[in-house]
Amino acid sequence: MYVCICHGITDRQIRETLQRGATTLCEVQLQVPVGGCCGRCLPTAQEVIEEHQAQQTGCCKSRAA
Repeated sequence: MYVCICHGITDRQIRETLQRGATTLCEVQLQVPVGGCCGRCLPTAQEVIEEHQAQQTGCCKSRAA
């Protein structure tokens, strides 16, 4: 899915950046321009990062609806 419409960045691109060693939103932004324009995608980008980290550690993050 597209996370950053302004720059056409997908969740797959963010996950690939994380696979290459990025661990924070700032580190992801150094490699792909997510959030570099209007910033509306930053919360979604952070969610993708947290989900990836949870998968890597085997933890599930419960969300209140």
